[in-house]
Amino acid sequence: MENLTEALSWINLRFLLQGFWVTIEVSVISIILSFVIGLALGLIRFTRIDTKTTRISKVVGVIIDIIRNLPLLLIIFFSYFGLPVMGIRVDAVQASVIAMVVFESAMIAEVVRSGIMAVDPGQMEGARSNGMTYMQAMT
Repeated sequence: MENLTEALSWINLRFLLQGFWVTIEVSVISIILSFVIGLALGLIRFTRIDTKTTRISKVVGVIIDIIRNLPLLLIIFFSYFGLPVMGIRVDAVQASVIAMVVFESAMIAEVVRSGIMAVDPGQMEGARSNGMTYMQAMT
């Protein structure tokens, strides 16, 4: 039992709390950036106004599908070991934020796109016939 009490010393608890705060920092930054980027990518993937945006939408769709099918650990390894090979120097926290943002943005983009596509055409037609704008109907 002495080893357990020694392991719970203030020095070790200080390191655990520092790691906890780094985890919170990485999580908050990743969540905020992922929502912003994922929302933008989801809207880009959904819109098909003319041929130029259709091409962009298809390219974004292919990139999102590739990222969604890669394991997160592979993206983390690439961001930590692969980016320095390409000349981009990052530390461990920056590499983890980059990896989490890339992976989660792809996931959130699909959630946004599928959520918009789930709106029934009859529901949209009914909202528009009641005089709502497109944004009011989507809200």
